[in-house]
Amino acid sequence: MLPAEEQPLPAAVSPTTKSPGYITELEPEMEPEENDGDDEKSEG
Repeated sequence: MLPAEEQPLPAAVSPTTKSPGYITELEPEMEPEENDGDDEKSEG
């Protein structure tokens, strides 16, 4: 087990989650691939 000083930052504190265009694995519904598929089905 690593000391508190060597432990990685939690996802909530990590600057990566604040980066624009970053997609979290907890929200796969926001992926453009799935949105495009839904749009095509709605039009048909």
